[in-house]
Amino acid sequence: KIDVAGNFIWKKNIGGSNSDLLWDVIQTNDGNFIATGGSTSIDGDLTGVAFNNTKMTWLIKFDAAGTILWQKKIGGTGTQVGTLIKESPNGELNIFATCSANNLDIQTHYGTTNTSDIVYFRLSSTGNLLDQRTYGGSEDERISGVTPTNDGGFVVLATSYSNDHDISQHIGTTSDYNAWVFKIDANKNI
Repeated sequence: KIDVAGNFIWKKNIGGSNSDLLWDVIQTNDGNFIATGGSTSIDGDLTGVAFNNTKMTWLIKFDAAGTILWQKKIGGTGTQVGTLIKESPNGELNIFATCSANNLDIQTHYGTTNTSDIVYFRLSSTGNLLDQRTYGGSEDERISGVTPTNDGGFVVLATSYSNDHDISQHIGTTSDYNAWVFKIDANKNI
């Protein structure tokens, strides 16, 4: 954490002995912070959090002093990386990830284990999984931005190589990606 002048207030490394990364962090309604990313570690700060060395979406909630309050991994046995996180007014957490799994917490995957879809997780303020949705096609999709809408949904920015499932059109060949913009409603349907 840094102050307005750019000086360190505190700093620490978190994670374990394998690859751990965090992509996004927000301040939550309760004044604490939550970050999302991906981790393959099962030791260090992640002892007892993971079930194997698969890169899963990693959520970590910490206070203003950097003390870990809780953490968890969600996803499946393919690669998932939580990219963006938004908090709803009621404190629920909305995590958008890139995912190549189709098991455990992931209900649907449109491609192979070599392709990624965009996955949405809705969690309680304490990290309990409430809902999961998948968006994309049989080729690669990657999320790049998300913003909440006044109706309880989200507008999502992504890239896509697909031309099937949720992707109605692909311009050019599927060896080149397209920008993909879609809106999901309060029920998380396109």
